[in-house]
Amino acid sequence: FHRGQDDVEQLHSIVSLLCPLGKNRMRLPARATTCRHIQTFDLNNYLSMNQRVSSWKCPHCSQRAEFKDLFVDEYFVRVLSEVSELNNEVTIDPHGVYQLYTKPDTGGLTQVKPEPRDNGEVGLGAPSVGDTRLAQGKGKQPAEVVLLDSD
Repeated sequence: FHRGQDDVEQLHSIVSLLCPLGKNRMRLPARATTCRHIQTFDLNNYLSMNQRVSSWKCPHCSQRAEFKDLFVDEYFVRVLSEVSELNNEVTIDPHGVYQLYTKPDTGGLTQVKPEPRDNGEVGLGAPSVGDTRLAQGKGKQPAEVVLLDSD
């Protein structure tokens, strides 16, 4: 996302096709003219929610999003009609071209965070909250961890 020292250029946005309110696939994607983002919400879910609790705030940015400010986003109507129901995210480049979003393949592994030991060596300590470890599923052998030293 970096263009220069002071300028930041966004290369693409990852956009969910699920409504943040109902957590279901949007049928009628909408947003408000007061919003500065491209993410939409399902209009029917939004109206239903505001019928029960009249907050009229965008579920993405919390900007005021009154009924008079809402519009159906035809771009996302087209995206939703063209993308399989099995896909819940797309990436959109600055020119408006979308592609299916696929999460980067890590091969089932997450980053291992080395911790200093009492003797000054670096190794793997006991798991702690927020620590990232090798993912292990049922029936899989424990992963072998090899530490590379600069020695």
